[in-house]
Amino acid sequence: MEKAEIFASLDIDQERFTKSLGDQLEKHHQVYKMNACKGELLEEAVCWTILEQSASVDYPFGGHQRGSDIYLNSKEQNIGISCKSGKFFDSTRSKYNGCLEISGYRTQSAETLEEKIDLINDNHEDYVFTLSSPKNQRTKQNKQWLKGEELTFTYMFNIFPASLIKFDSTMHNDRGTMMLYNKEYGPDILSGKIIKKCSDQLWFKAHEDLIGKPIKTYEYKTPHPFG
Repeated sequence: MEKAEIFASLDIDQERFTKSLGDQLEKHHQVYKMNACKGELLEEAVCWTILEQSASVDYPFGGHQRGSDIYLNSKEQNIGISCKSGKFFDSTRSKYNGCLEISGYRTQSAETLEEKIDLINDNHEDYVFTLSSPKNQRTKQNKQWLKGEELTFTYMFNIFPASLIKFDSTMHNDRGTMMLYNKEYGPDILSGKIIKKCSDQLWFKAHEDLIGKPIKTYEYKTPHPFG
C-alpha cells in the first residue's frame, strides 16, 4: 500500500501533515534540550498534528490499552493509529541496515507460544505511525555531551499498515527469549522476539522492503544546557 493511499484513507494531506509534525518536534526541543520526543509526548504531537486537519479525533488520555493510541473517524470509518518511537538501522556495516526496530504488545495474558502469536497477529490498530532515531544516535549524543557541543536529534517518520506485521513460525528459544519470523518474508525482512523478563513483550525488526522507506527525516540541534 502506497503512502499516498494511506493518507488518502485518513483524509489527511501528507505534505501538510509532515510539515506540521516538524513544527511539533521543533516546539518539543524548545522545551526539552536533552530528550527525544517519544512515548506519550509523541502521541500528543501526532494528535495535535492530525487535529489541524480533522476534528474527528479521539485520544484516550492516559490510556494503556493494547494497540491504538489515537482514533480517527475518516469517511465513516473508525481508524486506529498506534504511535511508536524506535530505532532505525542506517549503517551499511550492519546486517540490519534498512530495518526499523520497535516494541509491540505485552503478551503475558496468552499462555502458549501459539496463543501469543495469535494475539500479535490479531491487529489491534489499523496503522502504525513511527518516529525512529538512528540506532547509534545516543552514542553520538554522549560524545557531543562530553565535548560540551550541541546535541543532534534526528528523526525518521514513517507510516505503514499494522496488518504487515504477521508471524507464523518460531526459530528457537534462547535464555527466555522466543524468536519469531514469517515464512513468506524471511527473517531478514521481518523478525520478532518475545522477551520473558519484560512481561513477554514483543520487539520486532521490519525492513523497509516490507514497510517502505521513511517518508520524512527531521533534524534538530539543541544547545548544551551546561555549555
